[in-house]
Amino acid sequence: MAGCSNWVDIGIFADLKKRYLKKFLKGYKKAPSHDTFRRVFGLIDPVKFSEAVSAFLVENLWAMKKILGIEAAGYRPISVDGKEANGTGRKCGGEGGGGIPNLQTLNIYDVTNAVSLLSVPISEKTNEIPVAQKYLAEMQLKGCIVTFGAMNTQKDTVKVITKSGGEYVGGLKGKCEKYHQGVDWFLGEFSLEPIQTLSELNHKFSVWLDEGYIHAPHVALKEEERDPHTGELLRTRERTPYQAYTEDPAKVKYVSSLECRDAFLWEEQRTVDKSGCIKLGGVVFDVGVALIRRRVDVRYDPFDISVIEVWYEGKFLRKAEKLYISEFAPKQETGPVAAPRKATGSRLLKIYEEKNKEREKQRNGALSFSEPNGESNT
Repeated sequence: MAGCSNWVDIGIFADLKKRYLKKFLKGYKKAPSHDTFRRVFGLIDPVKFSEAVSAFLVENLWAMKKILGIEAAGYRPISVDGKEANGTGRKCGGEGGGGIPNLQTLNIYDVTNAVSLLSVPISEKTNEIPVAQKYLAEMQLKGCIVTFGAMNTQKDTVKVITKSGGEYVGGLKGKCEKYHQGVDWFLGEFSLEPIQTLSELNHKFSVWLDEGYIHAPHVALKEEERDPHTGELLRTRERTPYQAYTEDPAKVKYVSSLECRDAFLWEEQRTVDKSGCIKLGGVVFDVGVALIRRRVDVRYDPFDISVIEVWYEGKFLRKAEKLYISEFAPKQETGPVAAPRKATGSRLLKIYEEKNKEREKQRNGALSFSEPNGESNT
């Protein structure tokens, strides 16, 4: 890092570049000691640190290229390779005293940006295959061509790369005998033909596949004919794949269009909320209150999620459609409006008068000392 090969050099560098580092570190006054650098870096996971540095470098390189108007041309090569550091092992030591093997490292290198995306230690050479598959699966490989040697020329590695949207170029060695012979023969024959377009290549490959494989005798498809009475071997016949297919008594099962559709549906799991709904791709679906708080499997067409299939414990339950919640407003009756009647008196004052009379009776008692004509006796 910055041309420093040990912790002391890093401490000296940080002390000499104080003015420069103050631009990025607020309150920076004194550089940490070399022991502090050693302790801090010793606590950091080297793989995670490598990934973070690589992501930072690649992101900034792309930003700089964008500012300078440098456009990416063609595919971006990504190289995968494992290396053994000779001389790092020991003849003695290790578990059981059997010695320590040389250090093995898997490297994933971005050729376009000249950045090492990953450099992770592996226990032995054969571990290179699963480790490479693991980290390639975590990368976005769209627009990239991943190159690797014969060791990583594996079906699972190719699946991982293509699933992430990338292309691949794998190496071949003679130790993969049959595979190597087939590809070598294929390329050797077609190199003699002037191929100009992709359609020509596809046509010639189809011819080679039909005549060189489907209708060619295979050692693995030998058929022995024996005498039905004595069991004596009469002759051995090597069959072609086409002959083996036509002579097979088992009937070929043809799938329906519905079965094909079901085979290509995507599937995810969701937990039904307390309202009996699930959300998929930002869309709410009503799956029923009977499944509240249950984990269900959702099968759907990624190009049309208007309808989904709900499965529970391996059984199909129902199809669910998008939940539409419209605005609610009570319907109001619209009829002729009656004209207001003209008031002839105040009902409120009449009520007050009646209450006031009752209150006066209670106040003065049950006897009245007034004359019938309304005059009082004195």
